[in-house]
Amino acid sequence: MPNSLGIVLLALTETFNSLKPQPCVKEPELCQPTSKPQHAILYTAIALATIGVGGTRYTMATMGANQFENPKNQATYFNWFFFTLYAATVVSITAIVYVEGNVSWRLGFGLCTIANLIGLEKESPALVWRKQGLLLWAWWSDR
Repeated sequence: MPNSLGIVLLALTETFNSLKPQPCVKEPELCQPTSKPQHAILYTAIALATIGVGGTRYTMATMGANQFENPKNQATYFNWFFFTLYAATVVSITAIVYVEGNVSWRLGFGLCTIANLIGLEKESPALVWRKQGLLLWAWWSDR
C-alpha cells in the first residue's frame, strides 16, 4: 500500500503544476526556488515508494510459498514469482522509461499508477494462511 500511495503522489507532482518547480525563464539567476511544500510532497512520495518496495518485494515470496505444503509446489511458486518480478523489471526499465523519455512524464507516471492499482486489486481479495491446521481468511476489501 505505501508503494501505491508513493507512486500516486509522484504522478500528482507531475500532473499539477503547483506541485513542481516552475521552469526557468531565460537565465538561471531568474529561476524561482522550489517551495517547502513541493519538497515535502516529493520526498514523502519517494519515501513511501521506497518503504513499500523494500517492505514487500522480498517478503512476498516467502509468504506466498508458505501457502504450499509440498516442496515441489513451493519451488514452482518461487520460479513463477521471480520470473514475473524480473519480467516486470524489464518492462519498467524499457517501456516505461521510453514513454517517460519520449512521450511524457505524465503518461509514464500514469501507467505506473494504473499498474500499481491493478496489482493492489488483484492481491487484495484474500490471503490464505495455513498454520497448525487452521484456515484463516484475511479480507482487505468489501466483496
